[in-house]
Amino acid sequence: MILLDYSAVAIAAMMISIRKDKEQLTESFALHMILNTIRTSNKRLSNDFGKMVICCDNETKWRKTVFPLYKYKRKEKRKNDDIDWDLVYKCLEYVKEEIRTGFPYLVVEVHDAEADDVIGALAEHAARIEEPTVIVS
Repeated sequence: MILLDYSAVAIAAMMISIRKDKEQLTESFALHMILNTIRTSNKRLSNDFGKMVICCDNETKWRKTVFPLYKYKRKEKRKNDDIDWDLVYKCLEYVKEEIRTGFPYLVVEVHDAEADDVIGALAEHAARIEEPTVIVS
């Protein structure tokens, strides 16, 4: 099983071009960059690890309830960044929905969980049934 951390992979794919080439971020550009990155990982790993599962963060996170200061500095850092993070998150949601509805990948998003939680649970299950597994993050 290929367990792909959607947010980590998708943001990395977009940032490479935005920062390097000063590309203007659009939904279609994000779709191209993210899908190409996912396709490349799938092509490289599927023979050894089987099907890909795209693991996504849910908007609500249990850690924020338990630890109110969880990742609190990220918003502060992003305010001083020259990247339009609202647009980045809009593109992430757009591409996730396109993948969910139009592509053959399994997309898993669990209420109150982050992709790391989903990956951990699926990796533990895969270990119990001795399924070869790799994490892409």
